[in-house]
Amino acid sequence: MSETSVRKYLANFLYDDDTCALYHRSTKIGDNHRRVLSKEEMIAEINVNHKIDHRKSDAVYETLRKSYFPVVRENTRLLFKQHIKCSQCLAAVDLPKTQITRRPIPATYSNSRWQMDLKKMPPCKGYNYICNIVDCYSRFAFGGHLKQKTAKEVSELLLKFIYIFGPPRILQTDNGKEFNNADLCAVIDEFKTRKINGRPYHPQSQGRVERFNQNSSGIL
Repeated sequence: MSETSVRKYLANFLYDDDTCALYHRSTKIGDNHRRVLSKEEMIAEINVNHKIDHRKSDAVYETLRKSYFPVVRENTRLLFKQHIKCSQCLAAVDLPKTQITRRPIPATYSNSRWQMDLKKMPPCKGYNYICNIVDCYSRFAFGGHLKQKTAKEVSELLLKFIYIFGPPRILQTDNGKEFNNADLCAVIDEFKTRKINGRPYHPQSQGRVERFNQNSSGIL
């Protein structure tokens, strides 16, 4: 490699005297420079991110790649497999994603199953709907307001919470068009999430999130 090529490559990095750390320069306006990690530091960050909510390797990758360099999906999967020895995850059963079943699917750990639903609310500052999501294992509820129940708005809100909490193993919704479309399918396919629908005209099959909808209506 020529000296010119080396200089050009090194120009992609900068050293911060305050933090004594090496960073990879951002090429996009508004993006942060990403800190360069050694293998040992990468393993430590993978462990820290996994412990948040027992998230899987792909969710850890999506979190780390925004702040650190170099973060490669396949390397993250390999390090995750070699160094994450979580008894709770090892005990969890991976459900076959091609199997179609209407029987209740138990939630055995956080992010094993989310239920998602929309609720019409009185208009407020242009927002007309609330999208509620409930983790069926911890019963932790979260969500956000939407102007319209479009595929784009629903999928963007879901992606936002996947980046925060990691992807669910299973996403359960009703049969509405806002939940069954190409935009939402693209999101769940990216994170290898299994999508199932509740029984038509049978809100009891969405019991967790339906109860939360009722409780939140009383508060709001």
